[in-house]
Amino acid sequence: MPNQNHPFSVLFSGEEKEVELIDRSKVRVFVRELPLKFLGDFLGVAETQHQVIEMCTYLEGERIGEGAFPRIPPPVGYAPVPAGWDQNLTEASFYELYDIACRLNFSKAATWAQRQIAAKKKVAPLYEAMMNQVQPIVTSLILPLMKQLAGSSRS
Repeated sequence: MPNQNHPFSVLFSGEEKEVELIDRSKVRVFVRELPLKFLGDFLGVAETQHQVIEMCTYLEGERIGEGAFPRIPPPVGYAPVPAGWDQNLTEASFYELYDIACRLNFSKAATWAQRQIAAKKKVAPLYEAMMNQVQPIVTSLILPLMKQLAGSSRS
């Protein structure tokens, strides 16, 4: 895996793999362990195998076009695969990449989701308290307007 040894470089964890395409040619790819920031995206596609592969797989070389998931930056020295690229894979390579992507990302994403739920439960009482403070003010502003609207609709 390419790595720029610079204190400000972004490190990318994952696995390199050689896969076979349906024309029997071979290509090297990098299956990425996604950063925490993108685990919600991963969970959004976790039930769709080809999207998991497209989100987590990168080809060696320079970016040629837009990847299937342009919001997620590729590791240095790799290019994102385009949408539909997974259809070039043999069945064995398809499932191998899917299994690697899930092994690298699924439990981490599930833990992330549980922490997101816990965080929302912590702040929910604060939101409720804020709403309780704001609601009387909003009601006092809206009720007269609603009465005016009701009166004007009768005329």
